[in-house]
Amino acid sequence: MIRFCGAKEQFQTALKLEKLKQDPHPYTGGGFGDIYKGEFDGKPVAIKVIRIYRNDIKNRNLSKKAKEVSKEAITWSLCAHPNLLPFYGVYTLEESGYGKVGIVSPWMENGNLHQYMKRHLGLSPKTQISLISDVARGIAYLHETA
Repeated sequence: MIRFCGAKEQFQTALKLEKLKQDPHPYTGGGFGDIYKGEFDGKPVAIKVIRIYRNDIKNRNLSKKAKEVSKEAITWSLCAHPNLLPFYGVYTLEESGYGKVGIVSPWMENGNLHQYMKRHLGLSPKTQISLISDVARGIAYLHETA
């Protein structure tokens, strides 16, 4: 499925979300792209969007970007583990004139693990080890699955 959808640069209809409310401005970002906050089915969601630069459009690198998003979305949609966020689907951003696609998951009010740990510097060693162990189990699952 990954090869097929990646080659076709499209998603199965079952993965596409409709009627999602999206903040027009990114909430935060990282090395890969931007995170928008939205609402789907009455719940807050995160919309992860790979950053696309003018140069990507000019050099027609959108095909490569679409394949990256396709592969991640399909892989994530096939995963189920207590230490991984659930995958809700994919969504085409409203303000995007060239089909920016976001991957949708639950919104985490405490941010990512790094942000959480920074805000809670006083966590006990036992709690820190527990969090690290949870992350390791999630990563092990991904390596077994992928």
